[in-house]
Amino acid sequence: MVVADFKAKFILNFIEDNWWKYITEGLGTTFSVTIFAILLGTVLGFLVAVIRSTADKSGSKSIVLKVVDWICKLYLTVIRGTPAMIQLLIMYYIVFASPNVSKQFVAILSFGINSAAYVAEIFRSGI
Repeated sequence: MVVADFKAKFILNFIEDNWWKYITEGLGTTFSVTIFAILLGTVLGFLVAVIRSTADKSGSKSIVLKVVDWICKLYLTVIRGTPAMIQLLIMYYIVFASPNVSKQFVAILSFGINSAAYVAEIFRSGI
């Protein structure tokens, strides 16, 4: 009796009310945000890792390299030290406070920047 009742409710809510469309649309959005955030995180993380490794190996003789290395250290400390949800909220409500900005773009940027901080340390440890 319970299984038949569950089956009837499932068909009514999920199939007849077209809830499956929302789920597939959400999966597509999640997939696109994930792919682009991974790409952004990998590229940005590689650049930060190269800068940090170069500064460590050369002893930061150049003033420009010292400044860029300090910015990268600050970036890594701040991004790795705050939760991703807080970063997403700050990015959406403070940095991109305009109603014309795409929510997907903000998510890709926020998760990409967060991912880059961790990827940078992974690449740096490999170097």
